[in-house]
Amino acid sequence: MKYPNTVQNIISHTGLSYQWITKCIKTMPEIFDTYSIRGDNNSILLDNNALVIFDQVKQLKEQGYTIANIKLELMKNLYK
Repeated sequence: MKYPNTVQNIISHTGLSYQWITKCIKTMPEIFDTYSIRGDNNSILLDNNALVIFDQVKQLKEQGYTIANIKLELMKNLYK
């Protein structure tokens, strides 16, 4: 599997902050561990599926969801 995206790519694409993205990755390992790896200098590399998920995260955050509620929504969608 290829991991062409960095956290900076996710920031550019979604407008989410670095802190929010890393918080999501740490808070939701059951979602993001499948779509991310650690690269050189402990950087976070993500595949294109992670980019799609972060688009959903952005939409839910804009609707006022907390990170806990975002996790619940993503988990529901993953199992559909």
